[in-house]
Amino acid sequence: MLQLSDHVLAQRSFAHYQQAIERQFKEFFECERVTVVLVQRFKKFLFRICKDPITNEDYIKKYEFEHGFAGFVVGAGQTVQC
Repeated sequence: MLQLSDHVLAQRSFAHYQQAIERQFKEFFECERVTVVLVQRFKKFLFRICKDPITNEDYIKKYEFEHGFAGFVVGAGQTVQC
């Protein structure tokens, strides 16, 4: 796990940091996919950095606290296992 955190923290941008977490967790936990959603508590939304496949540019996708599993986790403070 320490090697994982060292690798992730060495990334040069926030988008690369998020992608490294998703890639490394996928391998570490032997799961099909991982989605990292970050919390902006003061403004009350969740967000993640996505890449537009056509323009190859990063953009931020926002989610409200009240929607989906990630919103439930933030509100309830509990992990959801499906």
